Amino acid sequence: MIEIQVLDGTGRPGPYHVKYGHLKVGSEQVQVGDEVQPGQTLAHRASTGRSTGRHLPFMGQEAGGRFLD
Repeated sequence: MIEIQVLDGTGRPGPYHVKYGHLKVGSEQVQVGDEVQPGQTLAHRASTGRSTGRHLPFMGQEAGGRFLD
């Protein structure tokens, strides 16, 4: 899983973060502390668990743990 802290527009960490799951093991192309850009490849998706094909779960959360719609 890759988790990204979303900046608040001033370059400071904002109250939100996003998570990408079900990634291909060893395919991560970013490290902790890296700054990422829109459209940048973070890793490759995979088919894990009881899935029927490759997919990419995407979750957004507030700092308090509440999931975003």
